[in-house]
Amino acid sequence: DPTEAPSEAPTAQPTDQPTTFPTPRPTSSPIRTRCTTGDGETFDYVIVYDDSCNLVDQGTNCENYLNGIGDLIRSIKDDNAAESRVAVISYTVTTTNVLIDFDSDLQNDVDLLVNNVTMRGCGDLNNVLDTDLLGAVSQGGSLFMGEDDTRNR
Repeated sequence: DPTEAPSEAPTAQPTDQPTTFPTPRPTSSPIRTRCTTGDGETFDYVIVYDDSCNLVDQGTNCENYLNGIGDLIRSIKDDNAAESRVAVISYTVTTTNVLIDFDSDLQNDVDLLVNNVTMRGCGDLNNVLDTDLLGAVSQGGSLFMGEDDTRNR
């Protein structure tokens, strides 16, 4: 059983018999619940992410990176495109790709939208320091052009 307060003299060595089973109730992803205003406001978001990192051969790192993007999407998006929409853009040194735009059918199914992002895999460029972030952000800004200006951005 755990102690009531931290020990002033902790053990110098960890146990030889750590717990062999995981918690029966792990924290699910996403950890946060979706942000809402509760007052009927609508929101459009653009997520821009760097796909020039060499994570393609680092399976867990790539998976964690893309799952983090998925968690971010889930924290601001649900299945109701009338309430919130998320466009997703990836960029590298030479390319900017709009992966999901505001008019995508994926806007009505957050699970499919997140799966579409997390299943893409990661870029394979090595140690690139000069990426096209400005181009990606400009592309993201252009997605707002011609959209309903009553939506929050």
